Amino acid sequence: MPDRPPAPDKDAADPAISRRPPDPQHHNPRRGLLLALALVLSVALLSMLCQVLWQRDPDVVLENHLLENAQATFLGLAAVLNLWRGHSARSEFDRYARMAMALFAISMLLREVDIARADGSRYLDGIELGLRSLVGVGWVVFAVKFFPRRAMIQGRSGAVLRSPFFLLVGLGCMFYAASYPFDKFEPVIFGLNSVLVEEALQLNASFMFLLTGFVRPLGGSTLPADDARV
Repeated sequence: MPDRPPAPDKDAADPAISRRPPDPQHHNPRRGLLLALALVLSVALLSMLCQVLWQRDPDVVLENHLLENAQATFLGLAAVLNLWRGHSARSEFDRYARMAMALFAISMLLREVDIARADGSRYLDGIELGLRSLVGVGWVVFAVKFFPRRAMIQGRSGAVLRSPFFLLVGLGCMFYAASYPFDKFEPVIFGLNSVLVEEALQLNASFMFLLTGFVRPLGGSTLPADDARV
């Protein structure tokens, strides 16, 4: 009885990934430790900065003020970077991952920024509704295009979950989830202003999303020329 032919490579569907050599950054424990320390340091510094700014001017935590505007800036940059990196990526998986991240960042941006309240004009209500509708249509288009290609993540779940890109996405979502209870508590909790804690957590979350623009969904950090070297 003749031997069965070898099973096809699961990554063969994506030529860019099948040609990509193993990423040493993804398997280097020392680099992973440095990344973790850098994230902890950035969270601490951003939180301390929020505390200092609030002590100088308590109004920084109000709607459409400094901290929320900083969040909006981080989220907007995260969307732009991921759209740009996704457009130039050769890997189909990278393109879809970055498109999802860009849509998510824009969704959170529209959630955080009250466009109508910022100007006080009733005409901006329609503009805000139109933007939210466009993002909703974007999610529908993304789902329709991604569903037939969902097999691209089969057999790669471990690599996906271990990648810095999805680690940053997970951390950002955790920070946003942690900020939600502080929106419902009393103004002061254990000597801390709950609004300050909420805004500090959300600022860290938006910063995590910004960092996704600098790492590859299935690898380590990237530079603009990296995709050309794949």
